[in-house]
This record gives sequence, C-alpha cells and structure tokens, in this order.
Amino acid sequence: MAISGSLVSFGISVGIFGILAVGMNIKFGYTGLLEIGHVAFYLLGGYMTALLVLPPSSPGQQYILGLGLPWVVAILLASLFAGAIGALVSLPAIRLREDYLAITLLGMAFIVQQLFRSERWLANGPRALAGFERPLNSLFPVPGDTLGSAIVFGVLVVLFWMAATYALARLSEITAVDSGREAVVHGVFALTTLGVGYLFGRRARSGAEDVNTFDVLVASLLVGGIATVVTLVTPDVSNELVALVFVGAFSLFTWAYAYVRIRRYFSKATAFDALYGLGLTTLFFATLAPLVVLGNNQNDTTSAIGMLMTVVFLAVYIYGLVYLSRNWNHYGSDNVDLVSIVGIGAVWLFLVRYFVVSLVTSIQSGGVSTVFLNTFQNLIWLLQFDPNLGIGIEYDRFLFVMVFTSLGLMYYLSETTVNSPFGRVLKAIREDEDVATALGKNTFTYKVQGMAVGSAIAGFAGGLTAIQFQSLTWSIFRIDVTFFVLLMVIIGGTANNRGAILGAVIFWAFSRMTSDLAEFFPTAAGSSIQALRLVIIGALLIVILYYRPEGIWGEKHRTIEVDSE
Repeated sequence: MAISGSLVSFGISVGIFGILAVGMNIKFGYTGLLEIGHVAFYLLGGYMTALLVLPPSSPGQQYILGLGLPWVVAILLASLFAGAIGALVSLPAIRLREDYLAITLLGMAFIVQQLFRSERWLANGPRALAGFERPLNSLFPVPGDTLGSAIVFGVLVVLFWMAATYALARLSEITAVDSGREAVVHGVFALTTLGVGYLFGRRARSGAEDVNTFDVLVASLLVGGIATVVTLVTPDVSNELVALVFVGAFSLFTWAYAYVRIRRYFSKATAFDALYGLGLTTLFFATLAPLVVLGNNQNDTTSAIGMLMTVVFLAVYIYGLVYLSRNWNHYGSDNVDLVSIVGIGAVWLFLVRYFVVSLVTSIQSGGVSTVFLNTFQNLIWLLQFDPNLGIGIEYDRFLFVMVFTSLGLMYYLSETTVNSPFGRVLKAIREDEDVATALGKNTFTYKVQGMAVGSAIAGFAGGLTAIQFQSLTWSIFRIDVTFFVLLMVIIGGTANNRGAILGAVIFWAFSRMTSDLAEFFPTAAGSSIQALRLVIIGALLIVILYYRPEGIWGEKHRTIEVDSE
C-alpha cells in the first residue's frame, strides 16, 4: 500500500509539536525560564477548545460549558485562556530561583493533569471527552459537487499556489544572482503568476525584500477562483482530473523544490560525499537485516538470535560512527564534516524508506501494476486514491494544510515578537537580569509577558490536537511531553525558532523510525522497546549537550549598527 498517508500523519505531528516547541522557545530559549510544566497549557488549550465547541452536556457525558462555538473562535479563546493561566501562575512562581521555578511549574502541570483525570464534572473525568465534529468535516473529500466543497477546494488551491509561488520567487532570486540566468527564472515566475508577476520578474535582483507579496496573492486568488469555477461547472467524472491538475502539480513541485533546497544546503558536498552518505544508510539497513528476517519468527530461539545479532551490529555501527568522527581527517571528505554526511545519509534513509521499501511491499502484495500505482500515489502525496471515492483531498490532508498554515503563522508572529524591542529585552534578561534592571526595565513584567505568550502558543497547539484526535483523554497530555518538547528546542538550537521546528522534525523522525523497527520484534518485547526508546532519547540529549550545547543551528545573533553622528 502507498505510505503517503503516513507522511501526512507524520507532518501533522511535526506541525503540532513544532508549534509547541516555538512556544517553549519563547519561554526557555529567549526569556531563560526553565519551564518544565509546558504540557499544562497544552492540556488547557485542548480541553478548553473542546468544551467551547461541544453542545450542552448530555446524560452520556458530563462537562462544563458546552457553548457550541465555532472552531476558530474556540481555539482563539482557548489560547487566550492558556496564556492568562500562564501569566497568573507565573506571578508567584517567577520570583523563585530557577530550580524552584522548574519544580513549581512541574507540580502545577501534574495538578492540572490529575484534575482533568479525576473530576468527571469538569471534562468527563478519565473517560474520553468526545462528541464534537471537526471543522468542515462534512464537505470532504474535495473537490465535490456542492458549493461549499468547491469553495474549500479553491481555498486549498490558493494556499498551495501561494506557497509554491513564494518559494519559487525566493529560489528565483538566489538562482538569478548565482548563475546570472535572470531572464529564465524571471520568465518562469511571470508564467506561474499568470503574468501578474511580470513586473516582479523585471525588478527582482536579490534579497527577500524584492518578493512582491501582492503579485503572489493576486495570482493565487486567480488560480483558486479558476479551480472553484471549474469544479462547479464540470461533471462529476472530471473532479478527479481537476484535483490532479491543481493539487497533483503542487505535490510534484514539493519534491522538485525539496531537491533544489537540499542541493543548495549541501552545496559543498561532492558526488563522493553523496555516495558516502548512501553507504552509511546501506550499512544501517544491513544491521537491521537479522531483525527483519528472524526477529518476529514463531520460534523463540530464532527470534532471540535475530534480536541479539541486530543489537551487536547496531553497537558496531555506532562505534564506527564515533571512530569516524575522531578520525575524519584521515577517512573523510575535505569538503564537509561527518555531521553533513550523516545529514545526507538521513535524506537517503527517507528516500529508501518512502520509495524502495514501499516498492518491495507492493511487489509482494500486488505485483508490478501495484508498484506503479503506489509509486504514483506516493509522488502525488497530497491526494488520496480511494476505490470508492476516487481521487481527491480527504480530511487528513486538509488537517495537514491547516496545521502547517498555523505553524507558519505562529513562526511569523514569534519571529516578529523576538526581533522587536520586546524580544530584545527578553534576551537581555536571559543574559543578565541585573543589567536589564539597571537600564530601567521591569524584568518581572517582561518575564510574565514571555510566559503568557509561550503558554498561549501551547494552548493553540492543544486546540489543533483536539481536531486531530476528535476526542481527548488525559493520557494524551502526559508529563513527559514537556521534556520531549524541551529536547526538540535543544536539538535544533535554543533561541532559534527554525531550530525548534527542526528539532520537532528530528524527534518525530526518530519516533517513527523506531516504531517501524518495533514491528519486527516479538509482541512480548513491545514494552522493552518503548523503554529502550526513552533511554536512547535521554542519551541523545546528553550527547548534544556535551558536544553541541548550542544545538544544530544554534542561536541567530543580530548586529545593529549605530550611527555615531
């Protein structure tokens, strides 16, 4: 079967936890607050959103509120509520010493979790809080025959076209400067904007400020309007063709754009370095071969031998990476370091897992025809292929777009905040609170505001989680979620919002990879695998703190020139 659905599910988790990591970064990365009760505001945002959306309580469920509000209003109010609670909690706690602050917030998170777990009158207690409909759920899959479905499809096309055109504009500027092919890249951009961006193509030379947002917006609205009209006037059988033309093209564009960006990121790498990374990936798969072949065998002895061999091979593999890192000058490339080679290997790992492994599964299940069909589905990943419903966008794809649009909005607002005078004061407090106080800044007020902003972002992520699961239980908001989010921030780089999102990608990629591996272990070993995952996560945190405490990308430093005159 095609695994494009797994990619979409992975993206939804990355998007929600990316928002959580951005909120944590405001509090920990920029303000310097050791906040390990972050999950409490995540929980409050999720439950408050559900309680505002739900109708009045029925005999089957007990809960407060039940106002039946629209989803947009509910999520915004829930975010404000989480931010307000964050500010109120910080009023007494933020005056404490750093370690006492951490303990206080952790205790508060535990109390909030136990309150929603035990008090049934509040949110149905230990039972799931369910019964709310996801926004616009009845209109899917799209494109459909109704006006509402056509409008939703048009809006999605607008978002896709805006993202593709803006990304192409940024890429065009860089390519034009690097290669001197201004006429070609500007012509391509003018074509994608239906001629609206022709003036941009004439004036763009370099720098992100040359991207004309108005051109991008007008062109996207035109294309979205065309998609809506075509959906309404064409017969039912043509809806699949409309989806392939407007959304399938964007799906293919994402692969091409990812290829170009990866090539630019690893621009110093040679073909030999790419083969080096492929070799690391191949060896990694080779270490798993005994587990795949023997691990889940009905014979306990055979399974034990397979698991033992895999553990030994993995230990040797890790030792080899450590040895390479220490002797890279002798065995490695002069162009890139081992970290870049591992990054290239990670790209190969994804490609092999997404395409090659799925081909093997397709051959086993359905033959050559299934291989071509599943490969096509994996390439056109934003569309779902259903024998009964045809080709279209089902709700999970829509939720993916919703989550990543929200992530982009949260990222933009966070970047605007931290680059403002307010954000610079937060970083000054983190560096030396006494100096900030000496300059006349009320550090206590700024800390409370930073706590409120980060908590509100966490509450927003909770609202999206309510949409994702369609029901809420206290177990979704475990205490260790805070530590996972903190790990994401540290992996990517504190005080760097892009780094926080990168940390979310790395964490969930590791989680998904280990989940795939766990399928080859005997069922009885499931709990042991889960415990081993936590051990590896802890070891990863220790290694990063020891060897690269600033994270993969580290903090972005800004230098402001002051005119002496």
